[in-house]
Amino acid sequence: MIRKAEKADLHVRRGPELLDEFYRLFAINMRRLGTPVFPRSLFANLIDEFAKQIDVLVVYAGQEPVASAMSFFFVTPCTPITSGASRWLGTWLPTTSCGGS
Repeated sequence: MIRKAEKADLHVRRGPELLDEFYRLFAINMRRLGTPVFPRSLFANLIDEFAKQIDVLVVYAGQEPVASAMSFFFVTPCTPITSGASRWLGTWLPTTSCGGS
């Protein structure tokens, strides 16, 4: 997978300033699944309230955001809150789930 990521020019950025990119991919993913989308303000409020415990991560292919995740660090080492991905990413990455199940 590392060689594939290098060939695709994938790189990761982290930080609360990436909320807009995260939310766009999250909303696309939820709509694709037919699931109602939480408002952006929910995630903005989570970041405001739990700034030191929230991690926003966005994966880019070149300059295009293609995947995102928001994780919460609290009782467990890391709890993914939610994520999203563009259709581009789904064409070559395997499906994974939390807990290895």
